[in-house]
Amino acid sequence: MRRDMCPLIGVTPLWDEERQSVWMLPDYLEGIQQAGGVPVVLPFGLPNGLPSAADGDGSLAAAGGDGSLAAAGGDGSLAAAIAEMVERFDGFLFTGGPDVSPGLYGLDDMGGKIKTCPRRDELEVPLLKKAVAAGKPIFGICRGLQLINAVLGGTLYRDLPSEHPSEIVHRQAKPYGRYTHTVQLSGPLRELLADLVDLADLADLTSLPTVGVAAKAAAMTAASPVASAAATAAASPVASAAATAAASPVTSPVTSPVTSAVVEPATDAAPAAPAAPAAPAAPAVLPVNTLHHQAVRELAPGLEAMAVTPDGLIEAFYAPGARFLWAVQWHPEYLFRGDAASRRLFARFVEACR
Repeated sequence: MRRDMCPLIGVTPLWDEERQSVWMLPDYLEGIQQAGGVPVVLPFGLPNGLPSAADGDGSLAAAGGDGSLAAAGGDGSLAAAIAEMVERFDGFLFTGGPDVSPGLYGLDDMGGKIKTCPRRDELEVPLLKKAVAAGKPIFGICRGLQLINAVLGGTLYRDLPSEHPSEIVHRQAKPYGRYTHTVQLSGPLRELLADLVDLADLADLTSLPTVGVAAKAAAMTAASPVASAAATAAASPVASAAATAAASPVTSPVTSPVTSAVVEPATDAAPAAPAAPAAPAAPAVLPVNTLHHQAVRELAPGLEAMAVTPDGLIEAFYAPGARFLWAVQWHPEYLFRGDAASRRLFARFVEACR
């Protein structure tokens, strides 16, 4: 597409089982629109039939065996309608919603505790595989993150309260446009938000004073009974990613840049004193909202974490080398009107679709 055109972005539909009806939260659409994209809600009931959710193993190296992102789902057996959608759209947003079927990673529904939507899985699994194979930009939110991880070969906590008990709230009550916990950023997400240090337009979505991300995060941590849970994150499988981010020279979104000491040239008369070591970069902490029942357990091969909660859950990841394959566990669609970080996420996705 021409860069002066607005990218056309397919949005996976929501399904109301009681009314047997497609529906959509306008927040997803408006998040894309304010970033310059044109959202289109995709249909269910596509013609020509669909492959089963178990068609191929869904890994990054699945079909073709070369280990590349383009190998996933590219065996030519997908429905013609899905292939046409992938051809016509510039990118895809995989929305939030009900639990992802644990059958995708070989587990059961815990005696009915897992509430899935087969209609969504039947559309989204082959669509995701085909979009990955075509190198289309993909952004996953909440269920979208979980679906991407499961389809690409990872696993999920099927029921957080029983499989990953924590004092941190992961399913907040309404209103959803407010911060509930924090995540520690790393990788390209930290870089994307590096200049969001103390923004005046970051809305006061909680009772915290409007003094910027750093103070909000600090206040939330200080007031939380689980402040000590940060140690759990250090022991998580993605602790190394967080450590790498902490050592990065990139400016943290919650701290001022670290300044290096200046060493004057040495002279014969007065040798220069050794420079004081630079202070290590503080963790890049971002406050987010939360509304999920499942979460990433084992990250799929080829994906890397870029946000982790104090209790060790991976809440954002990306695929290095892909044009754009990002996903977050929180809900930027509820936050973007007053939250610069959420607007930046939508803008980065839409820009990748151009």
